[in-house]
Amino acid sequence: MLPQSTLCLAAVSLAVGQLVRALPSFVASSGDHQNRQDDQSVLSASAPELGFEGYQVWRMPINRKDVENVGKLLNLDIWAHHPSSVDVLVPPHLMSHPLLASYIPNSSHPAFIPDVQKLIAGSSSSAFSSSSFKPYPRPSNGSIPITHPFHDRFHTYDEIHSFLLDLQTAWPEWVDVFSIGQSAEGRDIYAAKISPRVVATHSTTDKDGSDDEEESLKKNRHKHKHGHKKERSKKEMILMGGSHGREWIAPASMLYFAHHLLLNSHAPGVKPLLKTLSFTIVPVLNVDGYEFTHTNSRLWRKTRQVVDEESGCFGIDLNRNWGYHWSSEDDQYPCSDDFPGKHAFQAPETKAMSDYVASKDVISFVDLHSYGQLLMYPFSYSCDDFPPDAEDLMEALLGAAKALRSVQGTAYKTGQVCELVYRAAGDSVDWTYGNQEIKWSASMELPDTGTYGFLLPPREIRPVAEETVAALVYLAHFVVQKEGKLKDI
Repeated sequence: MLPQSTLCLAAVSLAVGQLVRALPSFVASSGDHQNRQDDQSVLSASAPELGFEGYQVWRMPINRKDVENVGKLLNLDIWAHHPSSVDVLVPPHLMSHPLLASYIPNSSHPAFIPDVQKLIAGSSSSAFSSSSFKPYPRPSNGSIPITHPFHDRFHTYDEIHSFLLDLQTAWPEWVDVFSIGQSAEGRDIYAAKISPRVVATHSTTDKDGSDDEEESLKKNRHKHKHGHKKERSKKEMILMGGSHGREWIAPASMLYFAHHLLLNSHAPGVKPLLKTLSFTIVPVLNVDGYEFTHTNSRLWRKTRQVVDEESGCFGIDLNRNWGYHWSSEDDQYPCSDDFPGKHAFQAPETKAMSDYVASKDVISFVDLHSYGQLLMYPFSYSCDDFPPDAEDLMEALLGAAKALRSVQGTAYKTGQVCELVYRAAGDSVDWTYGNQEIKWSASMELPDTGTYGFLLPPREIRPVAEETVAALVYLAHFVVQKEGKLKDI
């Protein structure tokens, strides 16, 4: 006889099937939430801050096929996928919905995060007003200590740009800050290249947008346009974050990593790397969506590009818009949180980033996200396509996970994206590995595993950043040693 738990799950699965087949009967009852989600998707840039009073995050025992059906029916925001469950943002008026109730064993309450708005207030650190942040004086050479309070809070787009320029001012022979292109709303997508004896191409004499600075940015954008041949120089390790606006910990960790490299540029563990590689760091790819999370809706995921004039919906999921096995069969509802766009590279952000990658001699590409504590290798679009370099990639990521765990004991899982998260086409590392043949392509989901989700409090920035540094430094060493390129002096 089957165990009672198995029979219970079977009954739940049968109930779900019946409920999903009866979609029309639920559409009316879910209409309020549909409108709420659509309202968020069509918010204008001047819209007031969107609150989440009464919202909870539930961890629900549901398989991936069922969650697709339920998510589309109720237009739910799926926060994270786990092997046997998903984390779902649930609005107050859907908490008694019969479709959701079918997933609650023995009528137990499934709330994993009981008060989302409270966490937003705790994570924001004056997120919706930067007036409390007082910029520090422009530094002299090498004068920004890693203990500087900049790393104790999350920052806006403008503050991130200012900090990159400050790093360039402090280490002018090591840092070049430039723009790889512009977003849908016209913001520059800034990058910082760290390599000894770089020739700065971005003016640091005026942080307020002088003519010289604007002219320099235009030159840099032209220099990195698509069609330029790969530059003959040191191989690059490219680190990219902020594809999804609400994942604040990724940009914060990348800024800390850049700062760490510069402060330790002559240390035994870093000096050989900087003599061998150029590190290009793009803290925020989705600059419009990221800024929107600081001004309007903290949980915004996509870009702010107008994608459907009829519905008035905004946004493309950048990690569904890369041109490797991009699929028009994925969710084509423009208001959904994971809308992949109408075609690959429709988003100017993915187009700019892919053009930059294609123009460089890239040895490794790492895409940082949150949350889940995962280190992953391609592919995302299908588990049937197993990369021939899987053994090497797994060895690299297991070592990175061990290095990370040595800092403060945080455990990361390692494996293929499609196994650890979900199968989705248009992923960044699928494109870098499958299209650009960048062997050492990896994706990293930073902490935590759901206690805070996307809403880590500022006190977690340094611990997460420190262990992320350990993982990335290990990975860089592993790659150049495997490729036989490490310079010891």
